[in-house]
Amino acid sequence: MKTPSLDQLLNQLLARPEIQQDCREIWHNLLSEEQTVLFALSTGQRETTLEPDSIAYLERSGLLVRRQPGAEVVIFSPIFTLFVRQNEWLREK
Repeated sequence: MKTPSLDQLLNQLLARPEIQQDCREIWHNLLSEEQTVLFALSTGQRETTLEPDSIAYLERSGLLVRRQPGAEVVIFSPIFTLFVRQNEWLREK
């Protein structure tokens, strides 16, 4: 039996209704500027091109993390990153 890839595992987890609901809850509690930052980061945009106040708030709230001091920020969870990337339409609340 072949071991599933990380992408396959993430997609399987994100397909679960309770995980989608948790992701939607987080998403809908954000301002549109914060959603824009998260979407940009989920598609590979660098933090230096984004709104610094939103980056700082998202980092304080734990939605963005730095894997080591001085590193670029990343979204706290690969599952949430995938949710944001796959659900661009949510940005239009």
